[in-house]
Amino acid sequence: MVQCLGQGMKTSLKRDHRTVKRFVADSERRRVRADKGIMRKISARQIHRIKRAAVKMPLRSSKQVFEAAGASGVPRTSRCRILQRLAVVDKPTIRPPSTNAHKQKTVAVGPETHED
Repeated sequence: MVQCLGQGMKTSLKRDHRTVKRFVADSERRRVRADKGIMRKISARQIHRIKRAAVKMPLRSSKQVFEAAGASGVPRTSRCRILQRLAVVDKPTIRPPSTNAHKQKTVAVGPETHED
């Protein structure tokens, strides 16, 4: 980061100017995590339940997913770290909408295939 700043590449760092200014003022300072060691406190069974809950409820918040899995009381930073590691829900592939021609073809083919 310091090398990039020395070369005048502030924008390539993709950081806010206040963040860069704070880092230049004291580059030795590091943020202390609030959830140090919390990953070890979550059992393998709870992780399995969290994964299932994340798949069942893809649009819910991390707090709601963890509560549904029975793992309440986990800090937000830990929840985010755990979900980044194990819960990747793929979006469905986007199919083009049916046009009128497609709809007419399915209607025309329907009676031919269902003869009794």
